[in-house]
Amino acid sequence: MKISYHILKEKTLINIKFKSSLNAKEFNYVKKQRHKEIASIQGLVSLFCHYNEETEYIGGLFIFNDLQSAQNYLSDFLMIGLGLRYGIIANTLNIEISSLKEEIKGLNHGSRI
Repeated sequence: MKISYHILKEKTLINIKFKSSLNAKEFNYVKKQRHKEIASIQGLVSLFCHYNEETEYIGGLFIFNDLQSAQNYLSDFLMIGLGLRYGIIANTLNIEISSLKEEIKGLNHGSRI
């Protein structure tokens, strides 16, 4: 059994999580309206959206080509009021920035769940 492992060209991760004052229908509407805008973010490789049903935290894990692109996105997020669109409850906002160094693929990465 071959394990797929390799060192990546360094990428920058931003993990944003928060609680929202919007209900699920309102939140999903806002998110859907931004799909094209999100896809055109300079330097964005991927965005994984997540939701924790126990804590009711919503989030996004952004992967950027470089730190500068990630910082530019965060500046826009904070300065042009994207948080307001999502109904972010200020004291719940948590932003983490880190570097992606390597990837190990799961043995079942090609199978469907």
